[in-house]
Amino acid sequence: MGYESRLYVVRKSSTKDENGYWADMIASFNLCCVGNNLLSAIMKAKETDAYFLEGDSFIYKDKYGEKLKEIPLKEMINMIANAMQYDDYRRYAPCLALLNGFNQSEWNNEIVVLHYGY
Repeated sequence: MGYESRLYVVRKSSTKDENGYWADMIASFNLCCVGNNLLSAIMKAKETDAYFLEGDSFIYKDKYGEKLKEIPLKEMINMIANAMQYDDYRRYAPCLALLNGFNQSEWNNEIVVLHYGY
């Protein structure tokens, strides 16, 4: 079983508007079909109250109708590192490199990762 997944690295606003918390997209990574180890960890993450803009649409839910999952940056790094122990999926290593490239202090610790299924 797999789940088409995309990760969005965002800077989540500190104030909530009528739609929720604005998520300013910084980077995205298309993981495509992730394995069960990573997927089960992601699905246990909390649903977010953040949204982002894609084209002309505000995105609150993924293509499966699920609310986006919000994962702290360090936790997402740990999830992928753990998944790599069980699965040698070629997309994990470059995604991990991308995530490790962020210095939270440069972003006032406002960086989170949003999971989007498609």
